[in-house]
Amino acid sequence: MADKRFGKSRKTELSLKERALNYLSRREYSRSELRSKLMFFSKDLDEIDNLLDLLERDKFLSMDRFVQSVLHRRAGWGGAYVLAELEQHQVAPSTISVLTEELRQVEFIRAHAVWLKKFGASAKTSKARSRQIRFLAGRGFSHSVIAKIMRDVVFLEDDFS
Repeated sequence: MADKRFGKSRKTELSLKERALNYLSRREYSRSELRSKLMFFSKDLDEIDNLLDLLERDKFLSMDRFVQSVLHRRAGWGGAYVLAELEQHQVAPSTISVLTEELRQVEFIRAHAVWLKKFGASAKTSKARSRQIRFLAGRGFSHSVIAKIMRDVVFLEDDFS
């Protein structure tokens, strides 16, 4: 039946599986995140867990794809921030420990790319330098990486002066 006030037909009631697939068609979700979204539509936790098991078995729901999605979306953020987000979504501790080492190895490169995109040149005043440091710290980069970037930028500019 059409709602004449808005010129739209009323949407039919979607099944729980249709809702889950609708969410998954937009982006990757962790199991816990999708479970909490589906709890709004069904109070039967066994039904939700059975559906999530089915979606994992049929490869619609994948924790590996979710982790890669988070890493891609958070490319401009520090390792601490990315790892905290993964822990929040209940990613397995073994996966997080492997990612911790991988992120540590590339954190300087990621931080330097973020710094270069945002600032592009070393700070001329202490106020500007503090602003750059706060920006990188707010992005979750470690203090040692931030210090290395600030030190290397000054040396690089001295070499080209």
